[in-house]
Amino acid sequence: MAYVEGRTVHDADSHIVETPDWLVSYADPGIRERLRPLFVASVKPGEERFIDKLRARRLDPADRPKAEAEILLRKN
Repeated sequence: MAYVEGRTVHDADSHIVETPDWLVSYADPGIRERLRPLFVASVKPGEERFIDKLRARRLDPADRPKAEAEILLRKN
């Protein structure tokens, strides 16, 4: 948001990209073990490793200052 200065703003008009395993934690415990990762057209086989790398980066405290500085550049 070009008109906002001096503070961090998350744009509410975002897009949510589901990861292949997003549904498993919401499934009934009785069938959870039988679920396989969901691959949709937007997530190709092999991309889950890329998603895992992004998750690790997001949880790394050393990456926080860079993430905040690049908040308008990082998508998904």
